[in-house]
Amino acid sequence: MVVVKEEKPRTVYDQETLEKMEDKLCVTGFKAHVGSESKNVCNSMANPPDLAYTCSWDEEGPPAFPATKQGPCTLDFTEHRGEVVITRDKWKDNPPMKYGSKAQCCFRASK
Repeated sequence: MVVVKEEKPRTVYDQETLEKMEDKLCVTGFKAHVGSESKNVCNSMANPPDLAYTCSWDEEGPPAFPATKQGPCTLDFTEHRGEVVITRDKWKDNPPMKYGSKAQCCFRASK
């Protein structure tokens, strides 16, 4: 006999809720950028109700985060999905951050 364990659905967060949680979405030293904010360069990685947000290093020196599946991302069920480097090739005018900045991408599936 196979027992199927029913999974509890994950909480779906809207932009307003995520904005209120910004200081808790990334490890210490990183700043979170969520929703349609221009600095959320990782936003295109997800289609609602999934979500993607950006953690950008906000301190002096090189960024540091755990070498785990979550990396700098701290929201429950979130995975680190690599980084986006801000270059002149991708952003000719008005870059969302300084050229050369590295944005860490966090992805959270709704299921």
